[in-house]
Amino acid sequence: MMSGRYPQKTVKEFIKVLDNLESNAEYKGMDLDRLRIVNATVHKGTIVKRFTPRAMGRASPKNNVLTHVELVAQEV
Repeated sequence: MMSGRYPQKTVKEFIKVLDNLESNAEYKGMDLDRLRIVNATVHKGTIVKRFTPRAMGRASPKNNVLTHVELVAQEV
């Protein structure tokens, strides 16, 4: 059994991408039963730079790296 937050959060975001793929295919008039994912890629996105305050007036960087998920589907 997996515990923790990270795998569950990632899966929820990936399910959103799959739902978006399905709704886009439905909007374009494709048959959802014949739809197959032919390519899936993940690209590095922008880096959100923040700073965390520390003791004695210092600060530590806190970088958040975003990713872009690309799914390509076609009817077979």
